[in-house]
Amino acid sequence: MNGPALSAMALVAVAGTAKAGATDTSNDYLSLDRELTALANTLNQGESGVKVNAWIKTAVISQDSTTSGTPDTLGTQLAGVRLNFSAKITDTIDMKISIDGAKGTLDLKDAYGKVKLCETANLTMGQFRAPVLVSSSAADEKLVFFDRTAQGSVWKDREPGVMFDGKVQQFRWSASAQNGGDGVADEMLFAGHVAFDVLGAGIIKQEAGFGTDAETALTVGATYLDEGTLDDGAVVAFEVNAATGPVFVQAELVDYDKGFTTGAVPIGAAKNASGLADTTPFDVTAAYMFNPNWEGAVRFQDADDTSDTSSIGFGVNYYVKGHDVKWQLNVISTSSDNTALDTDKILLGLVLAV
Repeated sequence: MNGPALSAMALVAVAGTAKAGATDTSNDYLSLDRELTALANTLNQGESGVKVNAWIKTAVISQDSTTSGTPDTLGTQLAGVRLNFSAKITDTIDMKISIDGAKGTLDLKDAYGKVKLCETANLTMGQFRAPVLVSSSAADEKLVFFDRTAQGSVWKDREPGVMFDGKVQQFRWSASAQNGGDGVADEMLFAGHVAFDVLGAGIIKQEAGFGTDAETALTVGATYLDEGTLDDGAVVAFEVNAATGPVFVQAELVDYDKGFTTGAVPIGAAKNASGLADTTPFDVTAAYMFNPNWEGAVRFQDADDTSDTSSIGFGVNYYVKGHDVKWQLNVISTSSDNTALDTDKILLGLVLAV
């Protein structure tokens, strides 16, 4: 049992003794209050203490029915209820655990340890996202639209594995091996990612909402993945992310090899790529902050599928307290020869983070 837990138990015992045996317990309670304050500081602020943060994403959604004769849908979606725990164990070792309860049961998301090997390299072991795109790895509460891009959604899931990553001046790199479509069997999902921060500090975990006077930043990136369970399971991705003043721009292009047929990958981080064989989807997003509270956004996505599916989305964000408290209004129209995909959707979302 760790020190803070033992301290908490001791404090409870002290409180019980004060109640039972003393006639003037004011000094005891003052001491107890100081001890509880010290314990809270140890858990939340100490160099090796546990830090906790959480967020909630919920939305009211109206969408056309995809079934003939069935009325349109209107309902509330709980997109995420996240609780994140992180800790700096030593000067070179960190850990993170995150769980989600949006489905009514606890779902483990991130669970990994990160070791700083040297100034330019780290080792991560556990369960994590493959670093494919900014739209797939950006924090869930810091998205310009309520939902990720279609390609960001494909690669947002976590999987156990090992990753090496690092940064040398403006150049960032990572190489990972995670469980593939056969689970813990011998085939793996390999990924190699490189990014170059052409201007500024780089864009990694946030889409839009940088402020009306954001410093100019431009990041270009490329990723190569290989799903070992498929004979032709290669994926190549390219992206550009930029921000300057009130403007944010994001562009993505992903090319899927012919092995990603429907149902080809039953489990794992590449599962959502099944059905994308021989396609090269792309998307472009742009956002503009009119003032510190209001932001407008537009997004075009082309699935490059046999049904000629594409979508256009418009968004309005109202930042009450940056990305920590914001309202998001999205209107998205999808056009496709497949009537099941040919829909219009209106979404009003609320994001709360602490």
